Amino acid sequence: MASIRERVRGMSVAWFSFNLATSAIALASHALGSAAGIDALHYMARVLAYMNTVIYFAIAIAFLAKIAIAGREVWHSLRHPVKGPFMTAISISTMLLALDWGIVLDNPGIGSLFLYTGMVLHTLLFIAIIYNFLMHEGVEIHSMNPGWYMPAVGNVLVLYIGGLLEAEGVAVLHSLLGIYLGTGVVFWLALFTIWLYRSIFHNPPPARLIAATWINLAPPAVAPMSYEALLGMMPHQYHEALTKVTDELRHWQATLGRSSICSTTRSGGSPGSSYP
Repeated sequence: MASIRERVRGMSVAWFSFNLATSAIALASHALGSAAGIDALHYMARVLAYMNTVIYFAIAIAFLAKIAIAGREVWHSLRHPVKGPFMTAISISTMLLALDWGIVLDNPGIGSLFLYTGMVLHTLLFIAIIYNFLMHEGVEIHSMNPGWYMPAVGNVLVLYIGGLLEAEGVAVLHSLLGIYLGTGVVFWLALFTIWLYRSIFHNPPPARLIAATWINLAPPAVAPMSYEALLGMMPHQYHEALTKVTDELRHWQATLGRSSICSTTRSGGSPGSSYP
C-alpha cells in the first residue's frame, strides 16, 4: 500500500500528454479515412477515441488521488515557474476529448460537455499561471522554457474546437470564444519576445527541453484556423464563404461601374470618353 501511495504521490502531470497524442492520432485517422474512403481508418479512430477516454479518466482519477494525498505539492507545482504551465495539459486534453466525441464518435452533446469543462478548467489554470508569473519572486529569465506556451496553445484551441463542434450542431458563443483567441495571441507574442531575448542574450535552455521548442509554433499555427472559425469559415463552410466573397466582389464592381458612368455623365462626356 505504501508503494502505491508513493507512486501516486510522485505522479507527473505529463501523463496527460498521452491523451494529447492519442486524440491527434484519432482525429488524423478519422480525417484521412473520410478523405480516402477507408473504413478501417474510421474504425481505428473510433477505437482510439474510446481508449483515449478510458485512459483519460484513469489518469484523472490517479491525479485526483494525488491531490488528496499531496495537495500541497500539487499547489507548489502549479506555482513553480517551470512546472506550472505544464498543468494546462489537463485542460487541453479535456478539450481535445470534445473533438474525439463530437467529430470521431459523432456525439456532439458529450463533446460539448468536454469542451465547456475544459474551458472552465483552462481559464482557472490560465489565470493562476499568469498571476504566478507576475507575483512570484522566483521567476527569472532562465526560467523561460517552451512549456510557457502551453496556456497560449490552449487558448487558441478553444475557438477552433468550438468551430468544429458548431458544424456538428453545438451552439457556441463566438464573442466569448473570441476572447480566448485574443488572449492566446497576445500571450504568445509576449512570450516569443522573451524567448528570443533569452536565446540571444542568455544561456540556451537545457538540452532536454530542445525538442519542446516546437511548441513555439503551435499558437501561430492554430490561430489563423481559430480566426476563420470566428468568422464562420470552417472547412465545411469554405464553398459558402467563397460564394459570398464572389458575390460581394461583383456587387462592388457593379457599384464602382455605376459611379464611373455617373461621374462621366455629369462632367459632360460620354461613358468611355474618360481617356483621350
